[in-house]
Amino acid sequence: MALAVQARDTNADAIAEVNGNLAVGEARREKLAEAIEEVDAEITTLNATITKAQELRKKDASQNADSIKTAERGRNGVAQAIDTLEKFYKSAANEAKKSLLQLGRKAAVAGGTSSEPAPDAGFSTSYAGSQDAKEGVIGMLEVVKADFERSIKETKEAEATAKRELNELETTSGSSLAAKKEAKKATEKSLTEADAEDEKDRANLKKYQGLLDGALAELEALHAPCIGGGMTAEERKIQRQEEMDALQKVLCILDQHGVGGIESC
Repeated sequence: MALAVQARDTNADAIAEVNGNLAVGEARREKLAEAIEEVDAEITTLNATITKAQELRKKDASQNADSIKTAERGRNGVAQAIDTLEKFYKSAANEAKKSLLQLGRKAAVAGGTSSEPAPDAGFSTSYAGSQDAKEGVIGMLEVVKADFERSIKETKEAEATAKRELNELETTSGSSLAAKKEAKKATEKSLTEADAEDEKDRANLKKYQGLLDGALAELEALHAPCIGGGMTAEERKIQRQEEMDALQKVLCILDQHGVGGIESC
């Protein structure tokens, strides 16, 4: 009975300890699972941010490339127009000079053969392509050309800045993703270990419960023969006396058997 009581108390204490471990382990496992969910959400958000930024960058790069091409075509067209006008005005000015020289020669020839002045032709110079308007027209075109060049420069600078910002975002986000993935990996390992401990504790709980049940069954089986079914000491003394008297009567009957005098027993 002492061994059974000891087994009962030892296994009951072990069960209490295992139950405490299970409670702590369950809380830890829940916390680890929540941490994994949070890291997963953060990783998903970072990936979505990077993907969106890359898509926007690709779209902006295409638009910037189109803007640069359009501005370059405009600039080249205006530059060609300026070149054409400058050649035109230069050619017209040269033709006007030639005409003046020719008129001068004719006037000199005419003046040498007659004392009368040369007749007025109605104009003093040949048409030179409105040389006075040259500076205004070409100046306006130069302004337009400068606008195109400024647009090209600003667009290229904006494109370079956007590329640099995307690279910085990818670098920063990449480092953050790597750190979060490592943290998730470590947390998953801890959760796996916690699951293994929980499984071990549950196996121990089952084992200790079986041992406790065995000790209780043993105590119950030992109770009647050792304690006497709950009889008092006086009752057990009377019961033993009655058993002794019965045995004496049996012995007496056996002794008188075949001799006679059984009635005296």
